[in-house]
Formats: sequence, C-alpha cells, structure tokens
Amino acid sequence: MRLASLCHRSSSHCGITQLGLVIAGLSDLQRPASQISVSQSSALGITGLIWTRYSLAITPKNWSLFSVNLFVAITALYQVSRGIMYQREQASLTETALAKEK
Repeated sequence: MRLASLCHRSSSHCGITQLGLVIAGLSDLQRPASQISVSQSSALGITGLIWTRYSLAITPKNWSLFSVNLFVAITALYQVSRGIMYQREQASLTETALAKEK
C-alpha cells in the first residue's frame, strides 16, 4: 500500500521508476534463453499480475501503475515461456544424443 500511495502523491518519482521497469523489461527480451531463470521470471510475472489487480482495486484507480505492472507481467511471463521452451529443447537434444550412443 505504501508504494501505491507514494506513487499517487509523487508522480514524478514513480514515473521515473516505472520507466526504469519498462526499460529493464525490454532489455531482458534480448537475454539469451539459456540465461533465463524460470522461477525468478515466474515470481516477477505473478507479482506484476497482483499489482495490476491492486491498481484497479484502489480508489482512485491508478492507471499508470496498472499499465506498468501489466507490461512487467506480460514480459516476465513471455520470458517464462522462452525459458521452458529452451529447457525442453535441451532435454530433447540430450535424449537424442543418448539414443545415438546406444
């Protein structure tokens, strides 16, 4: 609650913070799939969804908080999907290599 009330009172401070979150999310999209932490991205995505919901539950609705956290959730969940696809691909390659050795 403190963050939401702080952002509501001090929009310039939170505007910079929110811009930082957006920039960090965009830069993470360029990270190789081998370096993605599925558990960390999952936690970030769930946190983004919780804050997205909270931003609409408070009065007055905080649309800036909503949009930033929705973006954070979407990018984090996209990273989760990339990480899982990479892990499955590596498992498949390992199985294929083991099958060829036999």
